[in-house]
This record gives sequence, structure tokens and C-alpha cells, in this order.
Amino acid sequence: MANAFTASKFYLYGGMNKQDRIVREGSLVIDTTADGGATKGDLPASMFGLRKITRVSNITISTNAKIIPAAPADDGSSLMVGGGTSNAAADLANGTYYLTIEGTL
Repeated sequence: MANAFTASKFYLYGGMNKQDRIVREGSLVIDTTADGGATKGDLPASMFGLRKITRVSNITISTNAKIIPAAPADDGSSLMVGGGTSNAAADLANGTYYLTIEGTL
């Protein structure tokens, strides 16, 4: 099984037809630490159904025991996460996480 995102809520906004941007809220399941989000490309925008990530909330683990900082990669092609006291890029451990992510279709 691979890393997967399941949206529980979403809404479209922006543009002439109000469909250029989308906000998705849902769960992210990480099942391998090898591609857990530390470097650009590990968690691609396409995994979230997006062409480009423009904004993301902090990530919470399903037990609500930890808050993890997150941001889009410099070109919006993927999601990156931080960790530790320095907030350096870090892999997400295996588990289920919740986040809200915004981007373009």
C-alpha cells in the first residue's frame, strides 16, 4: 500500500466559474517512512488531487498528540513537513494524519 489522502470535505472557489481553486480537508495515511514528506516530491500535489499546492494547514496526528508544521515546496509541486526543534524537513512516521490543503486544479 502507498501513502494516500482521502478528502472528507472540499469546496471550490476563485476564477470566473469559481472553480480554479479547491480546499480539501481530510486524512493522510503514511505507510512507509521512505516517502513520508521530508523532501520535495515525496508527497506530490497529484496525491491530493491538485496541480499545485498553494497553502496547507499544520498537520495533526490522529491521536491529537502532535502538531506538525507543513508547507508547500517552493514550486507548489509537493507537500513538505518539518519536525524537531529546528523545524528541519522530516519524514512523517507511519500513521494517520489530518490536514487542510489548498491548491489549483
